Amino acid sequence: MAVNLTEINDRVQESSTWVKLLQQEISRVIIGQEYLIDRLIISLIANGHVLLEGVRRLFELEVTEIADGTVTIETISREPGYRTKIAVNSNDSKVDPVGACVGARGARVKSIVRELSGEKIDIIRYHSDPIRMLEEAIKPAIPKNIKIDEVTRRIFFEVSEEDLSVAIGRRGQNARLTS
Repeated sequence: MAVNLTEINDRVQESSTWVKLLQQEISRVIIGQEYLIDRLIISLIANGHVLLEGVRRLFELEVTEIADGTVTIETISREPGYRTKIAVNSNDSKVDPVGACVGARGARVKSIVRELSGEKIDIIRYHSDPIRMLEEAIKPAIPKNIKIDEVTRRIFFEVSEEDLSVAIGRRGQNARLTS
């Protein structure tokens, strides 16, 4: 359901902006030609940006394997307006979770990118092993001398000089999203 919004929960004030919302419950009161819509999931949008739960819901709507539980979203990290990193896992060994989210020729993820106004989305395979997850998160960079501090829940590692810019990313973005 798309609604032309003039105000959402006193947070977003963008007239003539079309926003896709998910309705949880709706009550309609007709006043002239207008509908008052109440009890929408307002938390999806704050300060003009879709929140993490909103990104999760967009994937649920677009990727049938996520909607039916075959593929699960394990974690999402996001810098609104710039990049989202999402780790996915499959409950079925025959289903590639990353391929399911990307879709044929990238159709599924492109649809979500359009909803997020061109924001980049990295979809990676989830691993419960922190070392394998690190390797997946900073690809194509290759981590070396990996040390895990269980107490502080931190990973210390090095990368080669050639991989440094990839591991850090533009303005430190990849490093922040990976952490």
